[in-house]
Amino acid sequence: FFCRNIDFFVKYDKIYVVYSFLEINMMERNMSEQKEKKGFSYGCYKIVRKLLLTFYPKIKFYNLEKLPEEPCVIIANHCQITGAFSCDLFFPGEKAIWCAGEMCHKEQVADFALKDFFKYKPEKLKWLYKFQAWALKPILPFLFNNSSTIPVYRGFEVARTFNNTIKALEEGKNVIIFPESFDEYNNIVNKFHEGFVDIGKMYYNKTGKALAFAPMYLAPKLKSAYVEDPIYYDPSCSVKDERKRLCAYLEDTITAKGRSLPKHKVIPHNNIPKKQYKYNIEDAE
Repeated sequence: FFCRNIDFFVKYDKIYVVYSFLEINMMERNMSEQKEKKGFSYGCYKIVRKLLLTFYPKIKFYNLEKLPEEPCVIIANHCQITGAFSCDLFFPGEKAIWCAGEMCHKEQVADFALKDFFKYKPEKLKWLYKFQAWALKPILPFLFNNSSTIPVYRGFEVARTFNNTIKALEEGKNVIIFPESFDEYNNIVNKFHEGFVDIGKMYYNKTGKALAFAPMYLAPKLKSAYVEDPIYYDPSCSVKDERKRLCAYLEDTITAKGRSLPKHKVIPHNNIPKKQYKYNIEDAE
């Protein structure tokens, strides 16, 4: 759920710039108010975070030397909620993680959870998942609003997402995105929503620098994650071509890394029953 319905940006770049300018003062006031209001909440979150750091299954990140010196965008397979928690807790250095904007608003969590978390659950247990979705309403906004996340919004509000992403990169933070859709690509990863690639265009327009996108394969069953060689956005090419080129490289590189590792079950993006999880090696039983 960390990248959804982001399929158009740069085509309307000028519109977003104008929208961003009109919104910026209001956004800054809102962010300031949130920081003031979350004093007690953030204190509680730090306690919860310490507990998670102690008890949540640890992930070790390998090949970090492949990351460029400049801040970059890291693209990873989702692994359901495990990917987000693992990166937030254990990925070293300053980072910001894309998350669905609905996760930050209590009134939207339950409906989103039913459509996303419990999409593939048995119909006969729908009543149980409705209760679980309701129970998540106070929990998820508490976690996501206090952690290092960038909410992903839709429509014209996507300007907020991209503004915050560019700002995070300029502040020296790596931005982590889980762009899988619900459509299967292979046994390792689903097809990517392509819109995140447009960050490269906007970053180049703002800084004059080519932005790196680094693939990363998360293997929670092996308690590990692996960064691979980055690919750079080429501003001389069309946005459409760059979306295709970068996504193809990222999907295929993550797939190749997953298949090169010892036999393990892959945690898919789709929240299917565990008995349906596939192995990284296609002919494994």
